[in-house]
Amino acid sequence: MKGNIILCCDLNARSGADTNFIENDVYDSHTPLCNNYEYDIVQDIRNSYDKKVDTRGKQLTEFCISTNMRILNGRVFGDLFDKFTCHKPVGSSVVDYVVVSEGLMSNILSFEVSDFLPTFSDCHCKLSFNIMATYIKNSSKCNINMTDLTGGYIWSNSSPIKFRDALCHPLCKAKIDDFLKQDFDSEKAATLFADILKLAASKACIFKKRFYPLQWSSAYITPVFKSGDPYKPENYRGIAINTY
Repeated sequence: MKGNIILCCDLNARSGADTNFIENDVYDSHTPLCNNYEYDIVQDIRNSYDKKVDTRGKQLTEFCISTNMRILNGRVFGDLFDKFTCHKPVGSSVVDYVVVSEGLMSNILSFEVSDFLPTFSDCHCKLSFNIMATYIKNSSKCNINMTDLTGGYIWSNSSPIKFRDALCHPLCKAKIDDFLKQDFDSEKAATLFADILKLAASKACIFKKRFYPLQWSSAYITPVFKSGDPYKPENYRGIAINTY
């Protein structure tokens, strides 16, 4: 797979402080290895307040080792001790992660787990990170054709089983097999993988097109304070105001 990848999501995995790289996997000119072998450059041990390791956590660790990806939690300035990211009545845990390709580690400036806000999420904390980017200013004009937002699929209690069965449909299986045989960059891979998921969803769920009220196009977006600290942007919501 070509290109660098950033994953930022709730993985429902508790990996503790397990090592997510091959220890002492450093370059040695006396070790006979193939020319395209990639050494694990990042050898920093992670810390974590959450000491439990479950099955999904082990799978996450194995995934990072096999794909040369690294977890930022508990490893980067701003969160060197891996603060809890999920708070429930039964206890706190670390289940939300930012995982990046090893090649991006030198570009990560900081990572932070924000304090829990009940108005932001039911039980999860916000994750944020700073990444150093380089770019070349392009002075040429670029025409971009904007497209309407796609609709969504109605998900019910029976949808998981229908979606799983849809993935076993001959057409979906053929596309998945073809996808696994290809070698392309991460951007194209994400697009093709999304097309497979949409195909399966179209066979398993009811599609609902999003409705955009015409009045919104001429309305004024006004921030309305909800609750909490009035100096924090997340405590406001935007509403469209129009006259008739």
